[in-house]
Amino acid sequence: MSLFTEATSAFGMKSAEQMRQQAHIQVVSKNLYSQDTKHTPLAYGVLDHRMGTSEKDRPCLTCGKNLADCLGHYGYLDLELPCFHVGYFKATIGILQMICKTCSRMMLTKEEKLQFMDYLKRPNLAYLQKRGLKKKISDKCRKRTVCLNCSAFNGKPESSSRAEPVQEDS
Repeated sequence: MSLFTEATSAFGMKSAEQMRQQAHIQVVSKNLYSQDTKHTPLAYGVLDHRMGTSEKDRPCLTCGKNLADCLGHYGYLDLELPCFHVGYFKATIGILQMICKTCSRMMLTKEEKLQFMDYLKRPNLAYLQKRGLKKKISDKCRKRTVCLNCSAFNGKPESSSRAEPVQEDS
């Protein structure tokens, strides 16, 4: 009998509905504390004690454990507009410039893909070489305006006044 069994793992994003189902509360208040003299966290706010305690002498209102033992509990909030992490914005724009907006395939020929894949498989590829390769791939993809797979027009992604990626259709 083997001590080890084959295990599989899957990673992915939860849907909005799955997140709502797992959450203990919906955060609806933008204020952190109530206006009383005790300076207590506001109910349905981001510091609500049902999501875990932040004070040594106060138990969590969901599990009853103290600060050291409570791992915290999920809450969620619904945003009016999409929210983008500014740290990933440049990388997101770069990826959008390399793929077809209709079929999500890279804007490269099969030969170019194979050539770049062969180069990437080299085990001793230095950081600067990888960076230069990414630039070459990006440049080749951005030069194409028509997808080789689905023949759709692909404009350059631009930033709008709301700082979110938008598709240029002209």
